[in-house]
Amino acid sequence: MENIGNILEHIGNNPIYIIVLTALVIFIFIGLVKKLIKFVLILLVVLTGYLGYIAYDEAKSSNSMEAALEKIKDKMEDLKEHGADVLEDSKKMLENSKENLKEKLEDQ
Repeated sequence: MENIGNILEHIGNNPIYIIVLTALVIFIFIGLVKKLIKFVLILLVVLTGYLGYIAYDEAKSSNSMEAALEKIKDKMEDLKEHGADVLEDSKKMLENSKENLKEKLEDQ
């Protein structure tokens, strides 16, 4: 402990050491600020890229969602038309079956 006290006393009594230590502290502080600024800029670039990707993906998915909904609507219309045709054919077949059954019953 005495050695550290001697070193601090020697630095405190010598103005050149104080100037060198002050310059060293300033350089370290400037280096830390530069690294912090670089980190913030990189973080902003990455965040901007990520937000751009999200916006692009959302637009793409909403377009594909609209396309999928349109496709489903088209299929539903096709099914509706086909279902109407099947229902009409079934009614005709039922009427024909009724007529055939009446004819056979009358023949007997």
